[in-house]
Amino acid sequence: MASNGLQDYSDFSLPIPPNRYIDDPEYFCRFHPRVHKDTQASDDATVQCQIDVFGRANVGFVKGCLSLRSGGWTSLTYPYCLPERLALVSYINEVAFFQNVGGRKKAVDPGWQNRHTQVFAKIAIQLVDTDSQLGSLVIQGLQTWKRGEAMMEEEIRYQNLTQYLSDRLVDNAFEFLFAVARFGSNFSLTKEEEKLIEPVLKPYYEMMILTNDYFSWETEYTTFLRSNEKVVVRNAVPLFMEWYTMSSQEAKVALKEKIQSLENDYCSLKAEFFSQYQIPGSSPAIMRWFEILEGVLAGNIFWSKTCPRYNTAFGSEYKQYLAQRINEGAYFFNSSTESSAIISNDILKISKLNLSGQVVTDSEGGIGSMGK
Repeated sequence: MASNGLQDYSDFSLPIPPNRYIDDPEYFCRFHPRVHKDTQASDDATVQCQIDVFGRANVGFVKGCLSLRSGGWTSLTYPYCLPERLALVSYINEVAFFQNVGGRKKAVDPGWQNRHTQVFAKIAIQLVDTDSQLGSLVIQGLQTWKRGEAMMEEEIRYQNLTQYLSDRLVDNAFEFLFAVARFGSNFSLTKEEEKLIEPVLKPYYEMMILTNDYFSWETEYTTFLRSNEKVVVRNAVPLFMEWYTMSSQEAKVALKEKIQSLENDYCSLKAEFFSQYQIPGSSPAIMRWFEILEGVLAGNIFWSKTCPRYNTAFGSEYKQYLAQRINEGAYFFNSSTESSAIISNDILKISKLNLSGQVVTDSEGGIGSMGK
């Protein structure tokens, strides 16, 4: 059941030490990132998701949420997630991260396709069982995202940034992203409150779109070249290059300046909103929602600047992490039909067990060790 009760979400997270980002030119954000205290449970669920779809031998086939340098994407972007929902949120986000890249491989691997279908079915059941109201909105958001992407497969010649951003609001995953934030924090606003803050969030949405473009450009361009230039690239960097006759590096500098300008716009609109509107009993809830969204923004930038997904020089860290966790006694299931416990509340029990070191073989349904 959704709530706008103002639980102290900071109990679930820790601030990232400022010396890790404050003077970093790639951290161009005024908000301070936090990381969830249960990051290991989050990372374990992330790895389990890849096992469930790609199999143990192919863990890391797609560079998803995992980042040993900064912390996992979910732990950083959803630091206010309830601990009992963190593993499920991490699992969902991993599916969302690799569904597009993995889709091309699944098309020629029926086994992967079948497991991918099983994973989505499991997610839907777990979401609704956990919270029928907010869980259903996550499923709806994911479906909307898929439909939006399907509509954007044709290459479009954009004439200006306004036109580009308008299109990207459709195929970017905002409905899904924020539905997950609500579900994870068990938090919602009324429809009236959502409508009231809509104008304030417009530059926020645009900032998120361009931030993703800024960090993902090199990876997208590499994918474009490997596809013999058949994959459609939808990114603001090449648009800036075309519109303003810039190199890619110059375009990224200009893009960063635009992102910072949008951040200023967002903060100004937010300040103006709170100076003009006095909503008895609900202003604290709206302030909390802004806090959650700013956590998403800050965590995403902190993660993006060093994650393997966007930094081609960094190899996939999944096999390394899996081996490390098995050595520590962690337990991972071999398939999605067996692994429901790892995305339920039981993940916290599993990841924190005082393990005896008993080995569980493949035939017994898992990999690694698990105490009795």
